[in-house]
Amino acid sequence: MNRYQQEEPALKLFHLRNCLVGKAAGIIDDELVNNNDYEAAWKVLTQRYEDKRVVVDKHIENLFSLPKINQDNASSLRKVIDTCTKNVEALKNQNLPVGGLGEQMLVNLIAGKLDKKLRVAWETKQRKNLLSSYAAMMEFLEEQCRISEKLDTSVKTSTEGTKPKTVARSLVMNFVTERFANLLSLKTKPADVTVSGLNGNRTRLCRKLRTTIRSRASDFTAELDFLVTPRITGELPTKSFDISQWPISSEQVLADPTFNRRGPVDMLIGAGSFWNLMLDGRCELGPNRPALRYTKLGWIAGGVIASDTTVVARTLCQTADDQPLIELLRNFYKVESCDELRPSPKADDEACLEHFRRTHERTEEGRYVVRYPFNERKRELGGSRDTALRRFLALERKLDKQPDLKEQYSRFIREYEDLGHMREIVETPNDDPGSVFYLPHHCVLRPTSTTTKLRVVFDGSAKTSTGVSINDVLMTGPTVQNDLTAILLRFRGFQYVFTLDIPKMFRQVVVHPDDTRYQRIFWRYNRNDPLTVRELLTVTYGLGPSPFQATMALKQAAEDHHDEFPRAAEVVNRETYMDDILTGADTLAEACQLQRDVTGLLAKACFSAHKWCANHSDIVLGVAEEQRGDTFEVTDDTSKTIVKTLGVTWNPLEDWFSVSVPDFDNPEGMTRRKLLSQLAKIFDPLGFFGPVITYAKLILREVGELQIDWDDSIPTEIDEKWRNFRTEMTSLREIRVPRWISWKDVFQLRLHGFADASDQAYGACLYVQGTFTDEESKMQLVCSKSRILPKKRSPKEKAITTPRAELLAALLLARMVVKFLNATELKFESVHLWSDSKIVLAWVKKTPELLQTYVSNRVSEIQQLSQSFHWHYISTHDNPADLISRGVTPRKLIGSTIWWRPQPTQHLIEDEDEVEIPDSELPEMRAGVALAMTVPIERFPIFDRLSSYTQIVRSMAYLVRLARFIKSRKREVVKGRLTAKEVRTATLLIVRLVQRET
Repeated sequence: MNRYQQEEPALKLFHLRNCLVGKAAGIIDDELVNNNDYEAAWKVLTQRYEDKRVVVDKHIENLFSLPKINQDNASSLRKVIDTCTKNVEALKNQNLPVGGLGEQMLVNLIAGKLDKKLRVAWETKQRKNLLSSYAAMMEFLEEQCRISEKLDTSVKTSTEGTKPKTVARSLVMNFVTERFANLLSLKTKPADVTVSGLNGNRTRLCRKLRTTIRSRASDFTAELDFLVTPRITGELPTKSFDISQWPISSEQVLADPTFNRRGPVDMLIGAGSFWNLMLDGRCELGPNRPALRYTKLGWIAGGVIASDTTVVARTLCQTADDQPLIELLRNFYKVESCDELRPSPKADDEACLEHFRRTHERTEEGRYVVRYPFNERKRELGGSRDTALRRFLALERKLDKQPDLKEQYSRFIREYEDLGHMREIVETPNDDPGSVFYLPHHCVLRPTSTTTKLRVVFDGSAKTSTGVSINDVLMTGPTVQNDLTAILLRFRGFQYVFTLDIPKMFRQVVVHPDDTRYQRIFWRYNRNDPLTVRELLTVTYGLGPSPFQATMALKQAAEDHHDEFPRAAEVVNRETYMDDILTGADTLAEACQLQRDVTGLLAKACFSAHKWCANHSDIVLGVAEEQRGDTFEVTDDTSKTIVKTLGVTWNPLEDWFSVSVPDFDNPEGMTRRKLLSQLAKIFDPLGFFGPVITYAKLILREVGELQIDWDDSIPTEIDEKWRNFRTEMTSLREIRVPRWISWKDVFQLRLHGFADASDQAYGACLYVQGTFTDEESKMQLVCSKSRILPKKRSPKEKAITTPRAELLAALLLARMVVKFLNATELKFESVHLWSDSKIVLAWVKKTPELLQTYVSNRVSEIQQLSQSFHWHYISTHDNPADLISRGVTPRKLIGSTIWWRPQPTQHLIEDEDEVEIPDSELPEMRAGVALAMTVPIERFPIFDRLSSYTQIVRSMAYLVRLARFIKSRKREVVKGRLTAKEVRTATLLIVRLVQRET
């Protein structure tokens, strides 16, 4: 665990639990995990397992308890070998080497466990007058085990047919699926086998069985052992195909007559048995078709099917490029988890920052020059020329087949050269392969881009001859800009706003001449031209540290010119996301001046700006027409004024936001992979449609619980639900959310936050409330976020209780509020947080030390974040967060008044005593020690002054009314007769006072 010393306790506990097996794993129970109590877990383990005498005694006991070894039982032989090896090696680790008397005793002990046949074989190998060694004994047992295992895997022919018969689809390697084993009603036995597959992936199988297989073509039978697995592979072939025209004779009985139809694989016969099934006989079916081979089970087909047909060849090993899907999902959950605090910087990040500060330079014109931050693995870099050349020639062949694409590609490279961002060089024959790097390159098409439809991307992850890429030997660097959500929240707080884009931002930063040799590419415009090598002279797309270097150069420009452009420098530091800037001001004059200052600051570092957009034409009055991102023409078709900024659609003329809803395709056979791909394309960074996102994530979780492969079809009912959801999603394009979350002539601003949880998810949402001089009030949605609760994976695992889920929602809300207040320039008179959980509200008021660890940790963070906030109770029916915790369809959300226009102050409960919970009824309280002390109580004066019980009750009721008036600080005194509730409250108070006296 030494490598995790700097990690958080929760992460250290996670790694510790994964390292434990057997009884040791059971020590780390759910309570320790929920409390993130790493120190307690470590203490329990050391107390249990670090007693050296107990450890040594246990290993010696294991050796003396070896079972009798049978030559005909390979499993018992293997068990003895493993037991001896494990315990002897463990004793060596305790500084107790095998040797001398101990070695001879150990050899004699093992020899005494051998059966008669093995003992004869062992004694035959021994020489007279020579002592036996432990190593020789282990070598002998390994040899006998190999012999026994070979005998065990041979095919045994049997004429018995007492077990159920069924037809199984079998591929070539011995496994059987759980479904098929249940169909046969076969009795299974315990097993503990780890199967290692492609890329070292390991699967642990716990059941095995023995059954008889029978041939469809003959009387052949064989009794085989099988491991039981949930599934062997996906349905094969991936697509059915026609074999009616294939020359297969009716006399050729196929082992699987439906091998051309897609279906599940039920059985996999291992290679140890497969070759015993093969017979002489081969039949060619023609060119580009598989061949038939004769076996004891019948004829089997294998080979390649012509690529120009519409069929897919049967294969056991299937691959799919998951990287685009992984990137989509990573970006989706990155947006969804934006409330989480940024992790502490890593050592590499600090080193990368220090490297930039120490090595960056500026040219005479002001452009920044950077050096690449290599790590300690630089010497491992190998040759890259051959790989880059091979990939370029493949690219060239592709471009020759697509003239339009080749023209765009060539235009991109030519522009690169014309701008001075690339130069042609002559290679030096004696270059050390590891001292240069040749970048393979390819293109990315972006049809929706308004400027560059094609962009060339350079592959810094291409492996060299040593298996190491240039990205492997470079430090990536930290993220130095605010996240997308914080920038959008800040953008909504200004009345006058504008946006811009920095064109070719990476390429405005120069790479030091000593480092350009790591950015070489192959290129020629025509196949007949000589092949040339060029070096890229600027920061390049595709290298790990490139985003850091470009954004850090921008921040450095803000620091260097802060005195001249203070407000513009703040914009660059706080309101820039990659190459997009979103900013504004509270007055038109300030916004116009800020536009000029931002332009001036960027020009100092040779950065330009284009795609200017603003919600007032005066802001961009001095911007050239071709540099604007919108024409600002007032027409009946407002869609002409729509621009996209950071993935959100913004209409600058009418100043509203809408969410970009993708055009979902409608593929045949919806699979888990396709569903996930479509979900990840939904981009709603501020959570305007948070309940809809929750609904979609719950569908995804429902699919995940089915434990199906990525390319397996999803059940019909889920498919139908998802199709209806996609259809309704298009209606969300008509929703318009005001960009500015304030109003003109507003008298007072309040911030309201709501939290709620269900048994499936929890979430929170924020609203701004504006009050005007005529006491009119308006509400606007700011943002929302949701989280899906994990389901129990086993009966022993504890589910998250409803109060704990409500507490997680409250914590999420507190974090969101703090994030918003740190981002915005708006000033709020007060902040009010609402929950429909009386238990959570009681917890928040308690001292954390009185609560159990899980609750205490989260309550402590909530109290720290929300010290000046006001917590209130609201009923579930009036809580807008109820929608985001349960999820709703798009159609229901559009018509939801509570989501778009909640009225929390109408439901404020004046008497907080009604929602308070006594400590005796409050869960998750620590068991404390009660100390009793007798204190004399002074008699309440009213009891001696009044002799009538009725007078005492009425007087007490008026005193309670007065106390509540003083406490509430209201201007108007409550007048009139006493209510029944006030009388009841006074009566209970009198009873308490009398009880105190007694």
